[in-house]
Amino acid sequence: MKKDNLKKVWIIMWPAAILLYISYFLFSFFSVYIANIMGQFVDHILVNNTTSAKSMLIQLLAAFVISIFVMPLLDLWANIASFRRGLIHDKIILSEFMKKKFSDMRTFSTGTASRRLQYDPIVFRTSVVMTPTRCVAYLTTLIVTVVLMFQMSFIQSLILMFLVGLSLISTFTPSNKMAKFAEERKCYEEKINSDRLDLIQYRSFFHTSHIGGKEVKYLSDSLINIILFLRIFRRKPHAFDFIDSFIQAFQRILKREIYLIQSLDFFRELILLLGIIFLFVWKIFFGGDLSVGEMITMYSYFISIKTLTNQICGHLKDFAQIPKAIARIEELVSNKEKNYQKCLPKEWNQLYLKHGFFSYVPKKMIINDLSFRISKGEFVHIKGQNGAGKSTLINLLCQLETLDKGEFYLDKIPLKAFSVKELRNQIGIMNQFPDLFPGTLYENVRIANLNANNSEIAAVLNKVGLLEMKSRVLTGTREELSGGEQKKLSLARLLLKNNEIIILDEPFEFLDENGRFLIKNLLLDQQKTRIIISHSNLDFININSLIDI
Repeated sequence: MKKDNLKKVWIIMWPAAILLYISYFLFSFFSVYIANIMGQFVDHILVNNTTSAKSMLIQLLAAFVISIFVMPLLDLWANIASFRRGLIHDKIILSEFMKKKFSDMRTFSTGTASRRLQYDPIVFRTSVVMTPTRCVAYLTTLIVTVVLMFQMSFIQSLILMFLVGLSLISTFTPSNKMAKFAEERKCYEEKINSDRLDLIQYRSFFHTSHIGGKEVKYLSDSLINIILFLRIFRRKPHAFDFIDSFIQAFQRILKREIYLIQSLDFFRELILLLGIIFLFVWKIFFGGDLSVGEMITMYSYFISIKTLTNQICGHLKDFAQIPKAIARIEELVSNKEKNYQKCLPKEWNQLYLKHGFFSYVPKKMIINDLSFRISKGEFVHIKGQNGAGKSTLINLLCQLETLDKGEFYLDKIPLKAFSVKELRNQIGIMNQFPDLFPGTLYENVRIANLNANNSEIAAVLNKVGLLEMKSRVLTGTREELSGGEQKKLSLARLLLKNNEIIILDEPFEFLDENGRFLIKNLLLDQQKTRIIISHSNLDFININSLIDI
């Protein structure tokens, strides 16, 4: 599965990765190219070769123009390609998530699923595509720059590379030290946290119980604080010491962090200074074939190599996040439902369950040896007390849950042999508590049948009495609608989907007379197979079958 996810993301992202590689490489290499031209320009100026100097100046100006105008456009093109390819990958991840087993999907709350689907694919692509691409581009530039520098002078390049190695200390040392300081600060905060909680609890107790009544509002804050201090100091004398000790400890840790950062900055500057001192000392005392312009070029190469090395080492730390990013994506897309391709027959006679057992918790059966038969066009009443498993039975019928033992059959063919998607498309459900999604109420109804046109949706909304609310924007929480409005929305979805098999879960609760009338007409429609879940009796209509759980 891990290899499949890596393969998929690279198949999608490779065009963007190539553009990003070219962009990163050219951006990093352009400084090396400009340094080379700058060195030649200085040499031509020093020997009064004005013709060549003008040529170098034109090349230098052209390089600056390209870096200012052309390179940003290339970077923009690469980022647009990355964004568009990323949307394709996001769509695939969402599609894979929607194929998860219902039992696994319900472990994600709506907010958690939304956040995970929004951010996890981005982190995954950054970890396994963007970061490696950036590292390879920088590594290519680094190799080219090192080769160019060694071609100028082997001995001097070797010593400069030694200085680059020393600079790596400033890359790996601070992260460990910073982590250590952060851990110390966290431990100390936890240590004093109990004292801070005591202060809060004492003050709350004092205001609510100790003085009590209306007298407290006549006391000044200073008097309250004095009495509070005496009370706490008597029971816990060190309770107030944490303020000074915390400030001192915090300042001590901050000073160490600041000192470390300043030391590292000084060390980096010292490496650069040592590089330029070395080149001039070598030129003065040992001579050599390098001109002033070549020394400038070599020093620029040294700075580029140092920068690229630090960037690569910095990105290497990000590789530690790859396993975590892969694991989070695995969690989103794993455990898919088995979806067989066998189509549901248009004509069928009986749907039945034989000796069904199901439990959420071992040894605590919700469905215990249940058997029943439903003929096409029948009106079936599933009756039982709260928590008896009525809604669970519907989840099992819709293949949202899997029976521990037993089997559903459709005309002697196991129900699980048919396409899950087609099975669910053939069943319309009026939920007791419908799920809401961010968007307008109109869009929350349309989700039941995406092929419905505007007039059909408007007709359904008008029938249930929600037409005037169709433009109301919902954030996705049930509290935004009353119980009756939620029931009407669920009924509107059922009417819009218009299936031959309909399931109504406690449909009469919170509904007005118009809503009850619509449901009664639905239940009288003998062209449909009607299944109603209710713990109350239904005396207004003849029931073909009663399933008492």
